[in-house]
Amino acid sequence: MKKVIEFLEMIHSSPFPNELKAYLYDVLQTQIIKKRVKVLRVGQVSDRIYFIEKGLFRCYVMRGEDEICKWFMREGNIMISVNSFFNRKQSTETIEALEESEVHWITFDQLQKIYELFPEFRRIGQRLTEIYYCASEVRADDLRMKQADELYSDWITNQPELAGRIKKSYLASYFGITPPTLSRAKKTAKI
Repeated sequence: MKKVIEFLEMIHSSPFPNELKAYLYDVLQTQIIKKRVKVLRVGQVSDRIYFIEKGLFRCYVMRGEDEICKWFMREGNIMISVNSFFNRKQSTETIEALEESEVHWITFDQLQKIYELFPEFRRIGQRLTEIYYCASEVRADDLRMKQADELYSDWITNQPELAGRIKKSYLASYFGITPPTLSRAKKTAKI
């Protein structure tokens, strides 16, 4: 649980007051999640925001019979179904563990209480929203503007620790291409 506090303090740019640290240690729950377990299914309301201590997850939506990967989250990431969690509505996404994972989580209500008790914590929420929104914008632009080999090259350069941890079909889906196109992209990528 120490890693999540250090991560949040890094986002905050300074150490937390002892009262806030004590409160977080009191409310954060730790959970081991087995591989292939779905922590969120379509139709459920997302009630937890997770910090991934160890492991890997994917988020996907269904288009007919096809799973379309929206994102992968790994160690050191915050994991959430944004629209479902913040708008308190049924999820259109599924979040699944790709590896046995260790996470720390709080509920929506607990997060709101932290904001109420420790207004400085709102800055962390704001900063995380900025970071993940900007990353989402970059991803959307990349998918519109880059060829498959460029997408793969950028991905493997920026996230080499994920190579070998994600099935080829999931990665192809994430790039919006077929597995054979991904194989060709790997051969022509500049890495």
